[in-house]
Amino acid sequence: MLDLPERIARIDLPEFTGAFVAQFANEAVEAEKLAKWQAQWLAAFDSIKNTRGIPVQFVPTRRNYYDKAIDALIPDHPAAALWILLTQWTEIAAYLPKAESAYKEWQSFTRALELDSKNMPDRLESLDALLDSTENAIDHWLEENAGNLWKTG
Repeated sequence: MLDLPERIARIDLPEFTGAFVAQFANEAVEAEKLAKWQAQWLAAFDSIKNTRGIPVQFVPTRRNYYDKAIDALIPDHPAAALWILLTQWTEIAAYLPKAESAYKEWQSFTRALELDSKNMPDRLESLDALLDSTENAIDHWLEENAGNLWKTG
């Protein structure tokens, strides 16, 4: 996420980063909410520590790694912090009992981001449009730069 704007600039897709972030973020994302969600995510992380068969990224020794990364990213790169929360918490949710508060907090989190089933058709349509425009931009870039791709030395 941190390198995305620079990497995208190389292929002349100026709107891509914002459009990509819009796939998983919205106006609900602000520092206070990120801090609240981070605390809830930590509780969910802790709640599965004794669960058999959890992936290695959720063993207790990894908790601090993710937590510190999120803390470091929130002030200047909130979308990157949100991406970690979203991806990690969503994976954790698969191990949470559906009736417990940790799972319900994850559901509330996804609803706030409009990533719930109610909003999924619009999100998929938006993602499809982003992928189409990206494919077109890459095709155009390749056409313009095909000769340069094969030069050596």
